[in-house]
Amino acid sequence: MGRDGRGDSIFAFYHATFQEYFAALAVEDWDYFLPRNHVDSPVAGRRYRIFEKQWKQVILCWLGRKDIQAQKKEDLIRALVEFEDGVRDFYEYKTYLLAAAEINQFKACSLATDIVRQVVKWGFGYLNTEKQEWQTFLEPIEEAAREVIPQTIRPLAMSALIELIENCPEKDSRMQAAESLGKIDPGNPDAIAVLVEIIRTTEDKYTRYQAAESLGKIGQVNPDAIAVLVEIIRTTEDKYTRYQAAESLGKIGQVNPDAIAGLLEIIRTTEDQDTRGLVAYSLGEIGQGNPDAIAGLLEIIRTTEDQDTRGLVAYSLGEIGQGNPDAIAGLLEIIRTTEDEKTRREAVESLGKIGQGNPDAIAGLLEIIRTTEDQDTRGLVAYSLGEIDPGNPDAIAGLLEIIRTTEDQDTRGLVAYSLGEIGQGNPDAIAGLLEIIRTTEDEDTRRLAAWSVGKILTTPEEYAGVVSALKDCLSDEVYENNFDLFKASYKLICNCAENLPYPEFYQPWHNLPTTPHP
Repeated sequence: MGRDGRGDSIFAFYHATFQEYFAALAVEDWDYFLPRNHVDSPVAGRRYRIFEKQWKQVILCWLGRKDIQAQKKEDLIRALVEFEDGVRDFYEYKTYLLAAAEINQFKACSLATDIVRQVVKWGFGYLNTEKQEWQTFLEPIEEAAREVIPQTIRPLAMSALIELIENCPEKDSRMQAAESLGKIDPGNPDAIAVLVEIIRTTEDKYTRYQAAESLGKIGQVNPDAIAVLVEIIRTTEDKYTRYQAAESLGKIGQVNPDAIAGLLEIIRTTEDQDTRGLVAYSLGEIGQGNPDAIAGLLEIIRTTEDQDTRGLVAYSLGEIGQGNPDAIAGLLEIIRTTEDEKTRREAVESLGKIGQGNPDAIAGLLEIIRTTEDQDTRGLVAYSLGEIDPGNPDAIAGLLEIIRTTEDQDTRGLVAYSLGEIGQGNPDAIAGLLEIIRTTEDEDTRRLAAWSVGKILTTPEEYAGVVSALKDCLSDEVYENNFDLFKASYKLICNCAENLPYPEFYQPWHNLPTTPHP
């Protein structure tokens, strides 16, 4: 709170919560929020602040005041739950749900249990004893009720949800209630047990899919949840449900030995390639640094020729094999033994993630440069070499080899980028980038090369060398016939000259034209 600078007794609030708190202190009677004499239609001339969004926090603060008599708070809650508007259901649900949220600030309310049960009923339905069928409410009511449940008194909400789950014959409602219970009480064993039971007993594939998805939200490190997700991956025929189980397992089974063991068992006992691919993906999600997980992925490499599966293995090794020599060896094996360029590119990219400083990784990438004609693969090699070993002369030599042997501009651009990442102070890297600037016709590639040169220059001699090497690119002939080259060279020379202690290097080009020849 700060005083107004005009000298008046006017105060501004630095945070809205302070404003709401002090506003609540100024309210003596709940009639200020809801006219006490309301019956079933608006009271003329009175303001209904309970329906104004900006007053909700003030009402909550008012209910939390210890100097307000409990009976007054009780009266406000009762007025909300018994509110009638003369238009069926228009405002009545709204005030009731508002009361459900507000009793969290007045837990001693005698109506609390009934209010929470009613909200749970609106959110998930109830058993109509006359018709002997499960009844639900309109979708807007359901959604609003479910949104309020986490805001109300949690122990009461949990009790009401568990009671509903135990007595509800309708699977969708049970599953949704279980997920809601998991949200307000993460890891709740009752909620997880419901979802596990649904998965094991239902024949409906959509229900199993939904239950697997819900387990991914609430089943963190629960052994039963992990076990049933592994079981889905191993036995369920519907591929979408299996994919969802793999995704959920990736969320709740991080570094869990039981989850990893279950997936490794699948590798040993199935020949189905889709299943093995899903296992590879899941291990990449949960097996960070785990030698058994890495060993399982390597086993897939040795025993499968399916390229999609091998590609997933390559991806997962890049996620969990940081610095692991066996993981690096596995990726190199994929590169050596596969002719599928998509799979090779996945392995190349993963090597860039986990092979930092590893000479075998560098040698394997350099071998690709010599043996592949696929420009996308070569481009990824260039990027990965730039990731794994800054300053390595062999990596720099490999990148320069790409410059000499390809005309593909995207590949040359990646080489230029990578040299800028690893070529700090290396004269060959500088020379290679200058070669790209002088010989390429693509302006974006030339711009990348110029940017990379600027990154790796370190001494006045290197700056001076660039100025000297590019002087010929500032001739009238280049200006008239290849203005893009002229412009790139001019800009780079000026940048270099500004880093030199010798003004004479800068002056000759200070007033050169910067627009194309007419």
